[in-house]
Amino acid sequence: MAGYLAQPSEEIGQATATALGHFEKALELDPKHVGARLSMALCEFASNKFGEAEQHLKAAELLTTDPVLKLKIKEDLITVQKLIDADK
Repeated sequence: MAGYLAQPSEEIGQATATALGHFEKALELDPKHVGARLSMALCEFASNKFGEAEQHLKAAELLTTDPVLKLKIKEDLITVQKLIDADK
């Protein structure tokens, strides 16, 4: 996740805020939607909101039954936790 989204421009920030609104609506309709959870995590990560990203990743990890996706989520959780620890 860290790549080009680590330092979002103003334009990306506005697009991220818009996307967050859409994903929040999707989760209101289906709180178990793994794709929406992962998208929320990515948007929060892009906004440097690592705690919020972690929450969505953890929820997605619990919801998915795909073992490959679970592994990738665990990797992202490690990355996010390192960033949270670095902010302390």
